[in-house]
Amino acid sequence: MLMLRAVLLLSLALLMACGGRTSENIRPPRELVNFSQTVDVQRLWSRKIGDVGGMPGLRMAVHLANDRVYAANTRGQILVLDAGSGSELARFDTGHALSTTPAVADGIIAVGTLDGRLLVLDEASGEERFAVRLSSEVIAPPVVAEGLVFVRSHDGRISAFRIIDGSRTWVQEYTVPILSLRGNGSMVYERGYVLVGLDDGRLTALRASDGVPVWEQPIAIPEGRTDLERLSDVDGEFALRSGVAYAAGMNGQLTAVDVAGGSPLWNRELSASAGVAAGESMVIAADVDGKLWGLDRAGGASMWSQEGLEYRWLSTPAMVGNHVAVGDLEGYVHFLDPSDGAFVARVRAGRDAIRSAPVSSGNLLYVVTVDGELTAYRVGG
Repeated sequence: MLMLRAVLLLSLALLMACGGRTSENIRPPRELVNFSQTVDVQRLWSRKIGDVGGMPGLRMAVHLANDRVYAANTRGQILVLDAGSGSELARFDTGHALSTTPAVADGIIAVGTLDGRLLVLDEASGEERFAVRLSSEVIAPPVVAEGLVFVRSHDGRISAFRIIDGSRTWVQEYTVPILSLRGNGSMVYERGYVLVGLDDGRLTALRASDGVPVWEQPIAIPEGRTDLERLSDVDGEFALRSGVAYAAGMNGQLTAVDVAGGSPLWNRELSASAGVAAGESMVIAADVDGKLWGLDRAGGASMWSQEGLEYRWLSTPAMVGNHVAVGDLEGYVHFLDPSDGAFVARVRAGRDAIRSAPVSSGNLLYVVTVDGELTAYRVGG
């Protein structure tokens, strides 16, 4: 049964990478059009960080902390780079095939592996604090908060371990549908809760201290006669803004949920396999066909749509300064005006796809292609 599910997951991931269509009717990526660039985007530096796993489901990005960039690769290395120059400050060799973006906080680096381990290292020295063998591979980044490391394994288990000694404090198990996308969305810590998007279409809040589910909110409801029609994964990153979570799922909705109580504030029909970004007044998301939508953050009303990137297999969008950035299958990074969705700039980070969400800090943007090219940009001067 496990082998069958693994084959189904891989086949489905490849299918969804082609827009969910069969080989007879795959829509080609929309050709890019020229436009007058109105925003200056400056490449600050670029360097290889090693293999970040071109396989379906892996979306290894970078973590920013203390003016440093932390990156992991499948060869078992964690690189620590200066955020301004890209120069290497440290390199730690773990001896395991790493598979997640590192999490860095409270003096530690936490990362997951393809063979189902949670590794916790000392942030300064890179020495292993502890390692835990889990029940399956880890492809979602761990989360560090409240003296705990939270980790999600691909078989639906979410566990919490004490930083001080590596002991497990709680575990929650969720059933994974027979057919689902090969991927797990990021967990997020907010106001004492760990928020998790599940493979059955629910967004759930677990109390960080003991793992007790506090609330659950359906984002996508499985419907249809076949397993494929009932796909409802919430695999993309969700956005947090002012105590509200914004999440989208396959064959479902984009929903705004009050974190404190779990009540939905608004929802809008939108099927998405990537995640959501939230700005000052707008929520930005791409549907499964690659159309970008700008929605009013207060009520979910559609303010604009941008069809110029259809079928280009977009990454999760990111807000950088006063602009929206999104990567595509050919290594381009597109910048849009969040007020109307117009293109304002375009750069190419490499010739390979950008699957992970770009990571921003102020007007700086960090982009990783699937062949491990990490590039830093300054947007808007």
